[in-house]
Amino acid sequence: MVIKVVVLNNGLKEVRNLLDSSITHAQSGTDGTVPSQNDSGLFAEVSATLLSTTSIKSSNPATLTITHVISVTQGNGNNLQEWELRVNGNADSFNRTVTAPMAKIATEEFTRIVTVEITQD
Repeated sequence: MVIKVVVLNNGLKEVRNLLDSSITHAQSGTDGTVPSQNDSGLFAEVSATLLSTTSIKSSNPATLTITHVISVTQGNGNNLQEWELRVNGNADSFNRTVTAPMAKIATEEFTRIVTVEITQD
């Protein structure tokens, strides 16, 4: 027998709060392989882009907006195209996203904003 459990709005906010306390860093890489659930992280990380994140919590819906800034002095000379958020004291990858390559040069700062929405569906 399957019993449907409905997570209440307060429960959704608690999940958001747990993610907020767990996601502390982000990193970029140069590999363009399509992401898979079985990936364990970036395929070709650029160590200079492993940086702390900032976040903003919202309640309706339960969302977490995470910002990762790569300054003009970090990651230069790379074509960045894979991105991840890191959890558990920076030990594990939370997600992996691949975009078109973007050349990182010393005159440009990159700001990546990720919004995580916690829903019941």
